[in-house]
Amino acid sequence: MALLAGLLYPATAASAQPVTPSVSPAAARSAIVLGAPGGTIPVSPDAYRATEGQLGRRNLAAIRMYARWDTHFPDATSIWARDNGRRVLLSVKAGTRAGRPVLYRDIAAATPGTAIYGDISRWAQSLHTFSAPIFFTFNHEPEGAGSVQSGTAAEYVAAWRRIVAVFEKSGVTNVSYMFIGTGNGFNPKIARPVLPYYPGDDVVDAIGADAYNWYTCRVTPSNPWRSLADLLEPLRQFGLAHPTKDLWVAEFASAEDPAVPGRKAQWVADTQALFAKPGYSSFAGVLIWYGVVPDSQCRFRIDSSPTALLAYRALAQAQYYSGTSAALASAR
Repeated sequence: MALLAGLLYPATAASAQPVTPSVSPAAARSAIVLGAPGGTIPVSPDAYRATEGQLGRRNLAAIRMYARWDTHFPDATSIWARDNGRRVLLSVKAGTRAGRPVLYRDIAAATPGTAIYGDISRWAQSLHTFSAPIFFTFNHEPEGAGSVQSGTAAEYVAAWRRIVAVFEKSGVTNVSYMFIGTGNGFNPKIARPVLPYYPGDDVVDAIGADAYNWYTCRVTPSNPWRSLADLLEPLRQFGLAHPTKDLWVAEFASAEDPAVPGRKAQWVADTQALFAKPGYSSFAGVLIWYGVVPDSQCRFRIDSSPTALLAYRALAQAQYYSGTSAALASAR
């Protein structure tokens, strides 16, 4: 894609100019939800509010929270988000805070009276008393290397279905279930795709992906520069086979290109234009990621350069990203 000449050699934050999206938005949805990560529970909402401030928008509609199997929920940030119009996307990993894996097969086989069943029931009660619509994801990115120790794809599917069954038996009605893999994971041609982990349309309400333009900042330095459209195409194709499910970009970010100043800003501008294009109407929400990888390595932060920040601010303030949590589909 062509870079705008004004972005190639930005001088200062004051002189940098925002990037213009490369296509005109097409009418698909009137607006979609924009959000950002809140952090790993327990955490203060300060970082989230600071991100909203950087984006020049104090009313983002979604916040992604991360928890371990034995985490207490809700925390102060989740309550703050609920009480201030943000839809919580809660991802619960199959592992304890002490680093011990929780096995999928044990969850799938859990019966009343067992410790694991008690854990599932505790989550059901916590989510029910949260008393607001919430997205729940069990062990996001299950195809990742960090999840292998918890079990196989078939065991994961059985565990997911067992959790949903216990939640429903417990009378939980405010939860929608979001299945989240990596962007690459939806490509059936890779070595370990996420597709065998999909639990089934009857126990999934939305499908999401965490998508990153790593470029040269990863351990393997041969990654090509990839647009978000390219990264999300496997998810988009998967969504076509599951047309009743909303699609989400649960995390997205890009590295900088040290050789081409302004390239990340153009990446963000192209992202701003992307979701209003024909063929993307299934996408209901996107969440900006601002990075836990050291900034000196990947530079995922929204303010990694003056032009990147301006591009993110333009995206956040665009009318198309003004969707509210109230407009999201209700829980099952």
